[in-house]
Amino acid sequence: SASILAAALDAEELWIWTDVDGIMTGDPRLVPDARVLDEITYSEAAELAYNGAKVLHPRTLAPLIERHIPVWSKNSFAPEKAGTHIVAQLGVSGMEVAGGPRAVTSMSDVVLVAVEPEAAALRGIKLMAEALEALDAMGVELLAITSSSYRQSFCFLVRQAELKTAL
Repeated sequence: SASILAAALDAEELWIWTDVDGIMTGDPRLVPDARVLDEITYSEAAELAYNGAKVLHPRTLAPLIERHIPVWSKNSFAPEKAGTHIVAQLGVSGMEVAGGPRAVTSMSDVVLVAVEPEAAALRGIKLMAEALEALDAMGVELLAITSSSYRQSFCFLVRQAELKTAL
């Protein structure tokens, strides 16, 4: 709601107050040396949220991206902490940008489905296209997809609750 309102009002920035210090490099329950990211892009934050990070709802940033409205994720119990600045492009606000991987997340209750053509004569790409079209028609959300050019096989990741529908 706050992001929709900020976009409608063409706000200069949006502050989201939560119970954590900002968006972290990993789940501190699983990654002992996880730290708060000073700055992160809309895309990075959305991907982390979509793939299991609980700080933001995955759709929170959508209304803000087009208008380039920056977001602060801050801790309401420790307002003196810097939090995480969510922006369109890293480094524009003067913060130092480190190279390499920036964060990691994980998901539970997911299933990897592997599909392999029954015979070499079947075109794997056609099979993949038809499978993706069928998954879309059933409203199945694909979390990830990968393919092998050698065997023309492919795999996709779905939520456990959607496995029956996907199959």
